[in-house]
Amino acid sequence: MLRSSRFVDYSGQKFDRLTVICPYDEVIRSNGYRRRTWLCKCDCGKYVTVVQDDLLSGRTKSCGCYHRDMSSKKYLDDITGTRYGYLTVIRRYGTTDKDKPTWLCKCDCGNETVVRGVCLKNGTTQSCGCKRFTIGELSVKNILDELHLSYSSQKTFDDLRGSGNKKLRFDFALYNINNELVGLIEYQGQQHYEQRINENFGKVQREITDKQKREYCLAHNIPLLEIKYNEQDKRSQLLSFVNKLNLTYADTVPSLEQEEGVTTIPQGST
Repeated sequence: MLRSSRFVDYSGQKFDRLTVICPYDEVIRSNGYRRRTWLCKCDCGKYVTVVQDDLLSGRTKSCGCYHRDMSSKKYLDDITGTRYGYLTVIRRYGTTDKDKPTWLCKCDCGNETVVRGVCLKNGTTQSCGCKRFTIGELSVKNILDELHLSYSSQKTFDDLRGSGNKKLRFDFALYNINNELVGLIEYQGQQHYEQRINENFGKVQREITDKQKREYCLAHNIPLLEIKYNEQDKRSQLLSFVNKLNLTYADTVPSLEQEEGVTTIPQGST
């Protein structure tokens, strides 16, 4: 079906981000009407064909970059100069394939790295990779260091495995003067208790692996301390746990011949 209309040449005119180059083919819509299209150049440099009605009404403003830019502004805060763990944000770097912002950051070690904004804000990325602790785990580590306790991080057991036969890890393991394992510590982020970010984030921990770890400790008579993310007095909680393990600050230093990864504080250090 033809719809007569006087031809108007829009070549050279600009509509939002689009500059009309020349007339293009006609398209036939589902209602049978023909619609003229125009070849346009977007401000970003891309070429696109646009139906005349959409161009004149403003329904089409660009090649698609306008929508992406507007979408990014909904969640984009300028976090330049903000510190996240060991990282300080230098500037915005770009976007991911899902139009999520990425940021160029400088790590305390001197390296620069590009990190997704969501990973900075939710705490999943704390360094360029040189540090292996989240903010919550780092707060626990600092207390353990302050108390001159002997510990290792990311403790695993050959007979405790999860999906894909991967060893499950405990955040910290405590040792006595004889280098014997006496207790385990888990710092439990919010995702261990409730859904965060998306339905899959933390789901495996909540439903499977946290239970596996508790049952393993119970079966092997290993004391386990779980520190909840919103615990205000972690130091007192750790002190109470240490006292129950009958560890004293004088006898928490193991021998130098110990398994790899155990942090030692020399006897008499302050």
